[in-house]
Amino acid sequence: YSFCTLLAEGSEMFLVAAVAVVAFSGIPQRKENIQYTPPGYEGGKLYLDLYVPSHDDKVECNGECSAGVCAVFAHGGLWQTGSKDDPTTIQFGMNLGTNGVLVAAINYRLTTDPTCCSTDHTCDKGKCNGSCKGTFPSFVDDTKMAFRFLENEDNLPDGFKCTSFVCLGHSAGGQICGNMLLDKKDPQIKLEGVVGIEGIYNLSKFYSGPKGVGWECSVEKAFGSDGSLWCADGDVTCSPDVGSSQVKSLFIHSPQDNLTLPQQAQEVVCRLNGVTPDDCSCDSFDNCPCLESCLGASDTLSHYSSNVSGTHFGVLNTTQLADIVTDFVTNKCVVP
Repeated sequence: YSFCTLLAEGSEMFLVAAVAVVAFSGIPQRKENIQYTPPGYEGGKLYLDLYVPSHDDKVECNGECSAGVCAVFAHGGLWQTGSKDDPTTIQFGMNLGTNGVLVAAINYRLTTDPTCCSTDHTCDKGKCNGSCKGTFPSFVDDTKMAFRFLENEDNLPDGFKCTSFVCLGHSAGGQICGNMLLDKKDPQIKLEGVVGIEGIYNLSKFYSGPKGVGWECSVEKAFGSDGSLWCADGDVTCSPDVGSSQVKSLFIHSPQDNLTLPQQAQEVVCRLNGVTPDDCSCDSFDNCPCLESCLGASDTLSHYSSNVSGTHFGVLNTTQLADIVTDFVTNKCVVP
């Protein structure tokens, strides 16, 4: 039984994972604390853990997919918390390794600037004193550095090779992968696909959500206090490049998610497919009947799935989610 696969998961913290195509064969090995940033890197020393399947033979997949596809996974944590040592991430990495997936879970820079917001993450009238300049795109840059590290066969176990990548992201990590879809400045990254899980893509809507939970501060610390700049710096749904991506993508949202709304994923899918509210004669994507036809199209680059179950973080532990992502990669980033 073999997989041409890829996937990774995390918990409530930031991190990235890389995946390679291998054959299924038992309990994976976790190799911890491998530095993936070069000397003198502006982000300092950053580390990853490799989850290595017990059998490292490549799978040819009968020519149906690339045997060198690897993935990068960015987990959530509101851009400000997280570690590759998070228990949920470790379990997810082990689950994927058991499925024959080589997973590299990495730490990267978080938004921990104490001058933006108070230490308890409360805001003054919804603003962080208007002082946040934001750290974007530092976490995106770190993710790219992980790609470059994994491109070097000397950094991988014997028999593995990364010739192209799929970016996987959960919650705030979905925003990181969404920005990979829009980034035309780095053509050296061979991005084959993107999977977003319970993600945050429309920063303005997320920012204006429930008050008093610290989300406003989290957004401002990551992207700055001036919301008028977010479309150019981080917001996937209103970026001028959102309709021009040629990379295949899948956005997944559980009906039981207790933190983010399905409209986050639904809107980014429609916009990536070139559908706007004007096409639906709607003022916005909220409660717009045009969404159904946009999400149900089979011949588009971007797709939406709600065929998973679990809470915002609980969904990451399910084999159901892993199977969907595995199918996406096995079929050359085409939804089965």
